[in-house]
Amino acid sequence: GQGYWIATPIQMVKAMVALINNGKVIAPHLLLNEESGKTVVPYRPSGTPAQIADPASPYWGLVRQAMYGMANAPNGTGYKFFHTAPYGIAAKSGTSQVFSLKENQTYNAKMIPIRLRDHVFYTAFAPYKNPKVAIALILENGGSDGVTAAPIMRKILDHLFDPQADTTQPGQAP
Repeated sequence: GQGYWIATPIQMVKAMVALINNGKVIAPHLLLNEESGKTVVPYRPSGTPAQIADPASPYWGLVRQAMYGMANAPNGTGYKFFHTAPYGIAAKSGTSQVFSLKENQTYNAKMIPIRLRDHVFYTAFAPYKNPKVAIALILENGGSDGVTAAPIMRKILDHLFDPQADTTQPGQAP
């Protein structure tokens, strides 16, 4: 967080899942299947999800469209990383300052010790038209913008939705 507003990555995912589902709050989970002996059953959370606001509100769609535009519109900050995804990505980048700048001081990540560089945060969901995953990614002391985190987010999503994509890591042979 920054200032007095603090949220963990899992809280951001929970908020994004509520956005995806028009205000229906579904608890995030990592479990894919449950096994009992030789029986494997897809995990389904128990209980009825809470509804936090009017599910018919047009604002849910507006925010989702804005996140899609960030990743797919030519003027979107994530355009060069996400617009070619065949499955459709909606995303939002953010930063949180590790320390406060003095008045009239300009932030320059290259001139600041690594331990004091801004944290880079990225959230995304995909596929856009029928979301299956919501992801939060944080790079501690990653710099000042999403340029560092966006390629990592794209590789994660390609691994999940486009197995034919090149998901080699930097320094690895393709």
